[in-house]
Amino acid sequence: PASTQVFIPPSNLPPPKALNFDDNLATAWKSWKAAWQRYEIATGVYKQEGIVRVSTLLSIIGEDGVRAHDTFIWNEDENADDISQVLKKFDEFCIPRTQVIYERYRFNNRNQEPGENISTYLTELRTIAKNCAHDTITPDEILRDRLVLGIRDDRVRERLLRLNDLSLLQAVDIIKSSEQTQQQVKLMAGG
Repeated sequence: PASTQVFIPPSNLPPPKALNFDDNLATAWKSWKAAWQRYEIATGVYKQEGIVRVSTLLSIIGEDGVRAHDTFIWNEDENADDISQVLKKFDEFCIPRTQVIYERYRFNNRNQEPGENISTYLTELRTIAKNCAHDTITPDEILRDRLVLGIRDDRVRERLLRLNDLSLLQAVDIIKSSEQTQQQVKLMAGG
């Protein structure tokens, strides 16, 4: 018969501190997740069954993390005992969906600050660039971004930025529709 081994992580390596939900949660989660992954490797937790890995994570993430975990909705094809799926659920919970157009705007408008050395400036650019999806950018996305950022009507820009997965065609249609509506309202007002 197979023997059951009890896993005891090394006590000389402290686990990550509880996830701080009071900070910027996305940033705090990314740091905590990296610390967790290092801890998992250093202690050998990664070699354990999924349920042990998930239980270990939940034992050290803190009360707020456990409460968040308890709210996760699991589809039939998802496994709550699979650490990668649990981490993905935490990613979805902690990290808001990135507005790529806005992140590219931030990237393109981030200039070196007075007194800021090149290493710090480059680090800041790299941090922003991670959210820009530059590795998959298409010519239509470049045009879409330029349209959204370059139009004069702030209300239309706000409307465009609210849409997830905005295409160039959608952006053009919305902008044209807005221009046409403005012209019609102007005519109706007698001007």
